[in-house]
Amino acid sequence: MKKVYFLGLVAALLAFTACEKNERKPEGNIRVVAPVLNMAQSSVWLRDTAGETFINKFLMRINWTEARFTYENGVPAGTVTLRYVLEADVNDFTNPVTVKQTQSLFADLFSENLITWFGGEPDTSRYVLLRVKAIYGFAANTSNTEDRLICEAVSNTLVLKVDPIKPVDPEDTVPEIPEVNIRFKQVTGNWANFFAYSWSTGAADNIEEFGGWPGKKLNTDGEGWYLLTIPGSRPIHIILNNGSGSQWDFIDDPTIDDAGDYEIDTDARTKNKL
Repeated sequence: MKKVYFLGLVAALLAFTACEKNERKPEGNIRVVAPVLNMAQSSVWLRDTAGETFINKFLMRINWTEARFTYENGVPAGTVTLRYVLEADVNDFTNPVTVKQTQSLFADLFSENLITWFGGEPDTSRYVLLRVKAIYGFAANTSNTEDRLICEAVSNTLVLKVDPIKPVDPEDTVPEIPEVNIRFKQVTGNWANFFAYSWSTGAADNIEEFGGWPGKKLNTDGEGWYLLTIPGSRPIHIILNNGSGSQWDFIDDPTIDDAGDYEIDTDARTKNKL
């Protein structure tokens, strides 16, 4: 009787495993969600004043969302060699130029990138088209030997105005950036202390708004809330750390829309705006 019972359990387990495999088997064509390109501003300038000595100036950081790949039945597609290529052109990408290749979801744009592409410093304003391509391959996901399938997904296109020097028309200049106040509370994790460190890149030397590492120590209001006031200087990159070796790239170039209260998880390095 025990032997029969044991064999029944084995049969049930095998049947369950077979169902699991059937449910997880990829079906249909691969569906792609292309990355979405974002820019914090739609215009930049290569020099602050006419006649100044040329320095490779940081212009801005360009971000995009992650490309996603699934089969028609929802099973994730196993991508390999995924990389992103930021491209620029002036006329519908008939002759695009690669600005940056990366596996990250951002690229920093410097004046040297554009001057090299223009073939020299422009005399007048230029308009540049930007897009990002996700180039990837799929590993064979069946028992049969298959060649890798190499594909690409193309993002939306954005237009960037490039001025040779800082515009004098107030309508063309970047508006003054106000301070941004962010309150946060640790709901998951065990950091005992919080320090805020900032750094910037650009024509000037690195600016540490909160002093040298580890930066400014933050204090709670007695209920576990920390207040971080981020000055209006840009670009600015904020790193939270506990003063004991753990750190988190908390936020880059926040706008007034980023102000508010956040619950944070210092284990997963995530934040949730309330």
